[in-house]
Amino acid sequence: MTNHLTKGISFAYFTGAVIALFSNALNSIFIIFATIIATLLAIPELKRKNNEKLKQWCAIISGVLLIIPFFILKLESVSKLLQPFSDSFTLLGLGIVVYTITKKQELEGSLHEVAQNPYDKQVNNYAYLQAHMAKYEYEVAFEISRYIEKIGQYDRSVLGWGKVHNGWANLYDCLANHYYPEHRQPFYDSYLNEKFKEFLEVFGKSCSKFGALSNPDTHKVVGSMDIFNVDLDVISFSILQNNHSQEKLESGVSDLKEALEIWKEIKESTYSSYERYNVDDVV
Repeated sequence: MTNHLTKGISFAYFTGAVIALFSNALNSIFIIFATIIATLLAIPELKRKNNEKLKQWCAIISGVLLIIPFFILKLESVSKLLQPFSDSFTLLGLGIVVYTITKKQELEGSLHEVAQNPYDKQVNNYAYLQAHMAKYEYEVAFEISRYIEKIGQYDRSVLGWGKVHNGWANLYDCLANHYYPEHRQPFYDSYLNEKFKEFLEVFGKSCSKFGALSNPDTHKVVGSMDIFNVDLDVISFSILQNNHSQEKLESGVSDLKEALEIWKEIKESTYSSYERYNVDDVV
């Protein structure tokens, strides 16, 4: 409806222009109202968002104004009063239309800037906050993954010789003590925090099984590492031999693999968020 009405008004303008070109039939009253109508139709363009309701009302009012001059011409007193303002109204309307075009270009330029720089602090604070949250979660996952990778190196040199070590237990104790005594959680995302709890639960089971297999009389320091700024020795132990030793070892290794798979899901999720929010372009 709006488009049809606007096109109709445009057609009336073209018709009036042709008539004015070949005769003096157009009264200055028509020029005044044509200017007002053009101004009304330009107003919606000043809105940053497309406001269809505003466009409809401006088009309807313009349509009504288009027929008013025919009635005013019959009222000589009103007609004589308005005629001197014809040129003034025309210049004022043209000024508003030109200003509208300029303002719209500025708004479009601003929107283009947002599209090119979606994390501008002043333009999109929510996206900026999302990026910083993703960065924090990425750094948490990266740090814990670094500990896991370091401890995994001892698996290759210790478990292969029929022994176990306390590296995983050290990490479990540090994670549990670092986050949960004060009800701290490692991530902003509630789903990731639930997965982290699941990871710790399975991880703790594997550490308990390795601990139960350790012979305290046969320990040897095989390395050291820093976890959350705490220096800890990595100690290897011979496996206590009994009827269920091999079964417990396999169960412990199985739980460890399950825990690391859960951690892999957490890590990949944080890395994916880091890339999705273009964190490198933000900070």
